[in-house]
Amino acid sequence: MPDPLTTGMSPTGLLTQTIMPPAPMTMTDTFDFAPGSMLDEGMRMQLQRVYFDHFHPQWPMLHRETFESTMQPKLLMQAVITVGLWFASAPGSRDLAIRFHDHLLIEVGNRILELLEQSRRGMLSPRVDLLPIFQAMLISTILVPYRADKTMENVMMTHAMLLETFKATGLYDQSKINAASQLCGNSGYPWVFRESCQRLAVFQFKLHLILQAVFITIYPALRISRNAEPAMLRVKVPMPLMMWDGPAAQWFGMIPTDPELMDDQGDEEILIISRMCDKAVMMMDNKPLIPLLSWDRCLGMAIWCWCMKHTESDREFIENIKPFTEPSFAMAEGINWTRVLQLVNLAGAAHLVGYQYGSDKLAMHSIVQLRDKDLITELWFRGWDFGRKYGPTMVTGTAAVFGFLAWKDGAESPAFIYNLAAAVLMGSVAPYTQFRVFPVNDKLLAEHERIVNPKKNDGPGGGASLEEVRGWAADWKRLDMHRQILEAFAVVAGIIAASKS
Repeated sequence: MPDPLTTGMSPTGLLTQTIMPPAPMTMTDTFDFAPGSMLDEGMRMQLQRVYFDHFHPQWPMLHRETFESTMQPKLLMQAVITVGLWFASAPGSRDLAIRFHDHLLIEVGNRILELLEQSRRGMLSPRVDLLPIFQAMLISTILVPYRADKTMENVMMTHAMLLETFKATGLYDQSKINAASQLCGNSGYPWVFRESCQRLAVFQFKLHLILQAVFITIYPALRISRNAEPAMLRVKVPMPLMMWDGPAAQWFGMIPTDPELMDDQGDEEILIISRMCDKAVMMMDNKPLIPLLSWDRCLGMAIWCWCMKHTESDREFIENIKPFTEPSFAMAEGINWTRVLQLVNLAGAAHLVGYQYGSDKLAMHSIVQLRDKDLITELWFRGWDFGRKYGPTMVTGTAAVFGFLAWKDGAESPAFIYNLAAAVLMGSVAPYTQFRVFPVNDKLLAEHERIVNPKKNDGPGGGASLEEVRGWAADWKRLDMHRQILEAFAVVAGIIAASKS
């Protein structure tokens, strides 16, 4: 087992070449995982708090009280500090986190190879000394999708080896976890060990779904890995976060520890995830998954999609689970700007439709009723003068964004055809205006020029007749309604695309 670190004592394991003062929290390139160096105590405690404030709510893998009150292996401390650096707001912290993480991934990869070899010889089982090592490995792997860089190229292999190690160790078997929890002795509460193992299994599977979604989106020719399926989750749904984050002593005596009181064939059967999935498939209903949905809605819905995928293609399945895998990172990382762009673009397109509807139904409706041809022309010109600046900008901009969204989603996305339709419909407003509306514009503009510069034309009383001007205005209104219909259909297609993306 690696040299331990105690969170309440001076650290001896997290490696850095200089000691940094706890405040102000500034990062420099002097940090490294060089042998014999260590991290300042105050800084380390700060980064642990960042970990539990930002990463832990989405991935509540560690029992905070146990982590902060007992000695932890160096590898786990390194993983926690690296994640803390990633989410820290101090300048340069993310660059430093990447350096730490690169080193950590190498060390984790070497440890996985060692443990994988032991597991193949049947030497592994759920054990207290292995638990923090597995936690460190999984935390380090989870951080890779947050980075979304070149490390993604190697993570699938690492993840597959870690998955095989977890399987061989028995972390996906509740009966083996229950039996191992009796060997904890005085080192901790047996239920904390059981919960920690269950969370390793569940979060490993959650990461598996996320990585599948990422890789098949990037490389559509890939197929879904069959190394992990809901049927392998022969573990109970973890307890609610409120209990998990509370003092362990508070639940002492309330949670069974005797294997005879933890009969998987009894009342607790409904909490075994694989059995819940079997029942959901048999009933064609997600009600059996309610305990899992209550604990982690996104994971529960992703597993429900898996249960119901049947004859769906891999690409269709990935598109179905995307809304439930992306929030794990979006909520921690911040705003999904593509989604924001999509909604803002929809709002802009809807505003364009509303503007033209008001112009046609109110302004132009009143204008064509007037009995003064010059007044009709002047009022039409005011509306046209604003519209010639506003309209092309909105039409071109919204059509371009719809086209971008279609390109970004890809041809196999359920939203692709609707974004493409919205782009084509909105874009068709431009040629329609060019070939149908411009000839009418020219007539009304010529009449307006006669009013503005009477000396260059026939004088105040010349030009077209009242009925001609009214007819042109009515034609313009009718043609503008046609443009509005195209834009309205584009908005409807955009709304459908937004609901499917």
